[in-house]
Amino acid sequence: MRRADHTLLVVRTARRGRAGCRVFRDERRPWWRRSRPSWPVHQEAEEAGEWLLAARSLNNLYNLLPGGPADWAAALERMRTFAERAGFESLAVAAYFQGRARLAVQAGNLGVALAELEAARRRDRGLLRTRNGSDYHGVLFAGLLLEAGELDKVDIVIRGLIEHSTAAYPMLTQTSVPGLQFHVACRLGRGEQARELLHTVVDAVRATGVTGRDFAHDLISAGLSAGLTADELRPIATAIDHPLFDDAYRWLADAQIAEAAGDTADALRLNKLDLESRTQIAAWVKSRAAAS
Repeated sequence: MRRADHTLLVVRTARRGRAGCRVFRDERRPWWRRSRPSWPVHQEAEEAGEWLLAARSLNNLYNLLPGGPADWAAALERMRTFAERAGFESLAVAAYFQGRARLAVQAGNLGVALAELEAARRRDRGLLRTRNGSDYHGVLFAGLLLEAGELDKVDIVIRGLIEHSTAAYPMLTQTSVPGLQFHVACRLGRGEQARELLHTVVDAVRATGVTGRDFAHDLISAGLSAGLTADELRPIATAIDHPLFDDAYRWLADAQIAEAAGDTADALRLNKLDLESRTQIAAWVKSRAAAS
């Protein structure tokens, strides 16, 4: 490839965003279909032999591609091949195994997801440190360990996240680590410690302005199990990103708060919306897989 052509490809890829494709929103669509890739840069990068660009774009959009889990897994394999050709170890190993873990989570297989991350961590301990100084898999790994009830292992991972954290990645120390610590405190029945950590998380959320949907759901579930009140946990649900953007996680979080507050009618209404939405998503994913 001529240098001018290579430069043009890099600029074009950058203009289409880190996802490696132009993503547009159509508000007339159901919420889970409002964003979709319309111009997959990875195809042009692959044809040009630009393996790193192809690997990066596939890593960021593999689960947005047409088809279903089998197609997404195949895209991850292609991403790994491109990354190996480019000599980019963090994509070829760390991102590859993390992608496989996320696909296992989507399939509801917690054991396989943990095994994928453990395999990555055994393969190269050096990838536990990234350019930001943080554990590449740490937050996801700790979250899955919490789901598995492996609290001792979670504590080890959290200590590693704190030890390796740097100012370059403030979201980790401000929100993710306190969130994990809050969850552990709730699991251990340490209500007062959980309340202190919740204040830390809420302050961080207010500083950043948003919090992730699944993160909010996890915090609310843990807090309710430890005896925290709806009023104490409501700020987490209120801070879910895109305040005008309804979806299953928002309805689920609001339903949890409504039920804890004793408003069973509203909780039932919101849970019904959540269930209907997830049923529609499952049907849509199945139709995409059949059409591919």
